[in-house]
Amino acid sequence: MKHCLALALSVSASACATARMAVPADVAVASEELAITDRSGWTGALADETFGLGPYKVVDVDRKWDSKSTTSFGSMDSSKTSGGYSFKLAGAGAQLSGQCATESRQKSGDIAGGWSFGSTVAKLGCSCHDGTGNAELWLEAATGTTYEGMFKSANMEAHVRGIHEREGGSPSGEPTGYRIDGSEATLGAVDVMGKGRVWISKALEGRARADVACLFAGLLLYLLPKER
Repeated sequence: MKHCLALALSVSASACATARMAVPADVAVASEELAITDRSGWTGALADETFGLGPYKVVDVDRKWDSKSTTSFGSMDSSKTSGGYSFKLAGAGAQLSGQCATESRQKSGDIAGGWSFGSTVAKLGCSCHDGTGNAELWLEAATGTTYEGMFKSANMEAHVRGIHEREGGSPSGEPTGYRIDGSEATLGAVDVMGKGRVWISKALEGRARADVACLFAGLLLYLLPKER
């Protein structure tokens, strides 16, 4: 039986076209949406995964990138990372390189095979950097299907947590998106259903804005579990 795979962390050709995350009211007021354009419904090593994200372009997605060659993301243990993917975000004066990887809870295939959180994956981490600085985000299952983590950059530190609400429907067991909240205000949110949507705080500018956009791109590129 085909399942509506749009309820997990990325895009699939079989995803429900109309399913969308319910945007939190405080995010909608404080943020502006960055339009996602020219994004294919296909993902994987042989697919062209380039897409537009507002003034930015996500390019050079590499599903064969080796996460063992990098340091750990936040609290992740690099000796336990499994697989990974890399990409680049360019535009609005930014040129950032991004990488994401998972930390395995038990032996499993790599992330290019499409694994979810739960019994096989303990954490998901992403990093975006250039020659002047680094920003990173990591998530882990806090309780059941509730995912939480941290965002850190040179000038900011914020809390990341899953959103489960859907437009016009009951809450989803899997996250429909994620939000980043600083101590005083939201930094933005990402809808990971379908082809995705992104909101970034109107107060963020320049490199801080690009950092958040890049890390949200990393979450949008995370692959779904394979259908069995």
